[in-house]
Amino acid sequence: MNQRTIATLNELRHLEWFTKCGVHDVQSAIILTSWKEAIASCAKLEWQNLRLEMSNKLSEGIAKKAPDQFQKWNESVREIKPLVEELIEIKTHNVVAQNNLPSVFINVVRWDILSLALEAEFADVISVSFYAGHSFWYAKGHFPCGWDFEKKLIMLY
Repeated sequence: MNQRTIATLNELRHLEWFTKCGVHDVQSAIILTSWKEAIASCAKLEWQNLRLEMSNKLSEGIAKKAPDQFQKWNESVREIKPLVEELIEIKTHNVVAQNNLPSVFINVVRWDILSLALEAEFADVISVSFYAGHSFWYAKGHFPCGWDFEKKLIMLY
């Protein structure tokens, strides 16, 4: 695992996640007003497909630009995933317990943070930054949970 990936995960470890959920503190996003709305939004097929498409672009881009690096993809996932799992447990435990959040919430956060770590791991090969953008919102205390395709704005809680 490269130093950039370690630094990315360490930075996220020191930030407070989910402290601004529902707070209208930005103009460049649609702020949802409840966990119920956020969970419904993050579970939408369009949002899941967009996130999957962006992860696929990352892996496909690496495979095309640096096939030798792509051969390390699965090894990198195996190395990074336990660190992400530990971080997710720490950062989501209280918010899940306090709000009785379903497994889809954990799954979305897990996917986001693992994908962010993989972007960091392979940033020297390809500059896809969709999940780095997500990490900005986690760092600001929000939960990125959807996309308004008409307004072209991220939805946050």
